[in-house]
Amino acid sequence: MATTTLDKTDVPELAKLGITDLDEGKVPSAEENHQIQMVEKMEIDEKEWNTTTNDDTITMIAQKLTRLIVNSQKTERKWEHEFEKQRISASNIADQLLEATPATEQLVDAFNNLVEGLVPTIKKIEEANERVQEEIKKSSTVIEENSKQIKSQAETIFKLSKTINDLHITMAHQSAAKYKQQLEDLPRKKPRIDEDMRSTTQNVGIRRCYICTGVHQADECDQYKDGPTRLEEMTKRNRCIRCTKKNVPGHPCQFPKGRTCTYCQKVHLNALCPVKFPIDTTRQKKMAHETQHYKIPKKTSGN
Repeated sequence: MATTTLDKTDVPELAKLGITDLDEGKVPSAEENHQIQMVEKMEIDEKEWNTTTNDDTITMIAQKLTRLIVNSQKTERKWEHEFEKQRISASNIADQLLEATPATEQLVDAFNNLVEGLVPTIKKIEEANERVQEEIKKSSTVIEENSKQIKSQAETIFKLSKTINDLHITMAHQSAAKYKQQLEDLPRKKPRIDEDMRSTTQNVGIRRCYICTGVHQADECDQYKDGPTRLEEMTKRNRCIRCTKKNVPGHPCQFPKGRTCTYCQKVHLNALCPVKFPIDTTRQKKMAHETQHYKIPKKTSGN
């Protein structure tokens, strides 16, 4: 029988457990089945753990981004307040220019003070924006890496699940093939005949029932349990029942004088014995009722 070898790179978990090949003629033991079930449970637990970890990471990143956005909004409001103060200062300077014409040096000094106040504010805003952009970039990188990891884990779990399913199917086929081979290897007295099993003397380890062709002795037939029903079924199936009669001329079987029942010593097959296998009481009443109900009346001599 063929042997299938598992690559460690395909199923490393099974290889760690020592399951590196599949013998088609080997029925998996309970220990191997237990190992496969443990691998499935480990993969499911790992998947649940990874999913929980990734969810926690994404939640943490979202919370961090929320804090950054809130801080950015606070900073923006702060700089808006500063700009408003500078605008008021500029407006005051303009009012002073309208009210009186100051000296040129005073105007230059006021303008320089305004510029000196705006430049640090603009630099702080740019630095804050750069920090926000850097944090967003880092968070995006982490999210992308986590997404790739989740996708890779999902693909690995899918491949492992498919491999385990294929193993179950393979083991089922192997078990069926081994059972069929065991049936084929059972000792036979004569070669097997056609599928209709018309001959009732063939042996395949356990003799075929000559009533229903099942794999059991005719005396143990569960499909037809009482002698009269078995005889009726044999008649329907055109089975040979000449062994149930005495001195049948031209009888081709090995019992020209008929078979003597080992249970009641009468001439009939053992499985048809009405003493050993009596008819069921319920069925007997039913048959008696049908016979009485459908009984044809005898003709009188006057008719």
